[in-house]
Amino acid sequence: MVVTKDDTTIKLPINKNIAYVNGEEKELEGVVVYNGIKTYVPQSALELIK
Repeated sequence: MVVTKDDTTIKLPINKNIAYVNGEEKELEGVVVYNGIKTYVPQSALELIK
């Protein structure tokens, strides 16, 4: 999953607890989950977007 806001790009690999913020790896407090319909991300991923 890729999220872009202004000049920040965050890549969230499915079933992993890491995020790539502008290419820099950050550890998340939970796992990104995709169930075939919806993607669930931990709160720590949402805080990276703000």
